[in-house]
Amino acid sequence: MAFIVSIPAFELGYFFWVLSRPVTLPTNLETDAIVVFNGSPNRVKTAYEISQSLNTRYLVISPALKEQLAVYDERYQLPATVSHLNEPLARTTLENAVYSQRIMERHQLRSILLVTSAYHMPRARACLNLCLLGTGTDVRVYFAHTGTERKLSDYFETSLGVKTLYNETVRFWGSLGEWIIFKIRGKLPEKNPKDIAMVKFLKSVLLFDI
Repeated sequence: MAFIVSIPAFELGYFFWVLSRPVTLPTNLETDAIVVFNGSPNRVKTAYEISQSLNTRYLVISPALKEQLAVYDERYQLPATVSHLNEPLARTTLENAVYSQRIMERHQLRSILLVTSAYHMPRARACLNLCLLGTGTDVRVYFAHTGTERKLSDYFETSLGVKTLYNETVRFWGSLGEWIIFKIRGKLPEKNPKDIAMVKFLKSVLLFDI
């Protein structure tokens, strides 16, 4: 019983640790690539803004088609010193991490800055760290602002934020199960995991509709 109780306690402790981190980045930060787990325009916009000031070589937006990248470049202005590494395939957060890891391995990237939304950061970071186990890759995080937050946890001071946080704690276990299946099978599924009937049912039962 104590072990069962300790699992959600550990998860909440991990979420609190990630969400209590400051928003600011170290000055003069150098990184091989900025990696964005796409899902909202604000994430992409934030990554482009950061690319203007950081010393970095690549921008990875997962997922984004080449046509989308061209639109982003025109809208947000990618620095001439930064190049895209294309990743158009990811369908879930775990797949964001898997495909990003493959890009990092292919291009021998040893340091990255992960950009995503505040509510998404604990799960995104966990998925990426699982995929990068044993590689020695340095992962820093930065989240897309939704307002005037001074730290990640400021986002969750509303009822909507609390519901969002709850949903993410549930989705965390879905991503972990997805990773376990991926490690056992050695490949990603052909069918989008979001389209599996059981997954849809569990989401309808366990998650807030927000």
